[in-house]
Amino acid sequence: MSVQSVSNPKGRERFGQLLPALDLILLVVMFLIIAVTAVMMVIRAYILPLEKVQTAEAARLQLSRVELLRLCDTAKQQLAARVVPEEDAGALARLCVEAGRADPPLDRPAAVQAANVLHRLRRIGTAAGQLETLAQRIETLADQVKGLMLRGEVTRVVRFWQERAKELCPLQEEVPTPPTLPATAGLGDLLLFGQAAQRYGLEVWALHDKCVESKKVVIGEDLLRFQYDRSDAFNMTEAAVEQAKQRIRELVDNARTEGGFRQIFVEGHCDPKGGEDYNYQLSFMRALYVAGIIREHLKARQLNEGPGKDFELHVLGYSFQRPLARTDGEAEADWHSRLRRIEIGFRRSR
Repeated sequence: MSVQSVSNPKGRERFGQLLPALDLILLVVMFLIIAVTAVMMVIRAYILPLEKVQTAEAARLQLSRVELLRLCDTAKQQLAARVVPEEDAGALARLCVEAGRADPPLDRPAAVQAANVLHRLRRIGTAAGQLETLAQRIETLADQVKGLMLRGEVTRVVRFWQERAKELCPLQEEVPTPPTLPATAGLGDLLLFGQAAQRYGLEVWALHDKCVESKKVVIGEDLLRFQYDRSDAFNMTEAAVEQAKQRIRELVDNARTEGGFRQIFVEGHCDPKGGEDYNYQLSFMRALYVAGIIREHLKARQLNEGPGKDFELHVLGYSFQRPLARTDGEAEADWHSRLRRIEIGFRRSR
């Protein structure tokens, strides 16, 4: 009895000394559990919105890829018509093959949505890098394709006007000097060169008007209404778009059969919104789309394209540099709608 009475107090004393440490450890464990639970709740709350954002970004990139493939379809027409210089044709064809491989890798099957949080976080991180890389790749490919297409068209336009300058009837005016394309030119340089080519063409055309007969028809938004910022999509039903295409074909046929006009100029025009460089590119691409309709139609009729052949087709983008006059009392929106147009010009020597 005496031993137990002595030892029990010591045991209770030691246990009492350990209690604060045990309380602290328990408190730390409880804090960690609460912290981890809170973090997991926050992560769960943000994972689904992040996944939705990435899915929307993947869908947007898919649309960009579709636009790139459509651009390559137009490029293939240019390659077939030998519009693109031989030194650029191979590069353009390779770019369009690469564009076919630029497929957004991100998807959201149900199994992924049900996966654990850490797996979904890792997938979000991986997808973020993939999307950023793909976005840069699609943008770069689009710029390169547009650059080569633009180089081919503006080079051909300048060459055409140089030939027209040689054919001018005797005039007192001085013949303008053609612009020179830099050996290495990016998309921005090509846009500037295109604007210089546009001015050169206008100067030669002003002289040429004194030596040739011409006519022009306007394709306004009442017939063909492009979607905002697009050159290959329309705010119209498919049936209305087909009617517009048929009308364009009829205008070309009438000009050729009734007037014998062989040279065809497709001009794109925009309103002032967005700046000159942006609108120059947009007006050019819209004119290029309409030129594709004409080229496809005439090729289907077994007609050959090129100087001295059945027809010559030239594409010009004028941005908003050749506006139509605003009528008295006309609302700005109505005026801008009239400015957004395609003009098809037909010319022949007198």
